[in-house]
Amino acid sequence: MLKERPVPLQLGNAAPRAKVDTSYTWLAMYFFLNLSLTIYNKAILSTFHFSFPWTLTGIHTLCSGLGALAMARLGYFTPATLGERENMVMLMFSFLYTLNIAI
Repeated sequence: MLKERPVPLQLGNAAPRAKVDTSYTWLAMYFFLNLSLTIYNKAILSTFHFSFPWTLTGIHTLCSGLGALAMARLGYFTPATLGERENMVMLMFSFLYTLNIAI
């Protein structure tokens, strides 16, 4: 028997609001979450005297990836198909994130 996919949350019958340029929103969220994760990592590393920052980052990345995969498989979102430009932007953000961990 097929399971029904979850329905995205909808609040009443209100008309959708005008879209804001979400690229700035996502960029701001990226920097805020990146800063939060960096501070959290530093707290973990200093509190527990864990001297393997790359391992800690790998654990965070693995858990995030598994969580995103589970949410996609359960139908909560559909991963976007990225073009060449988007893949390059993703690669640059990944490099920036890795550089942040290294420093």
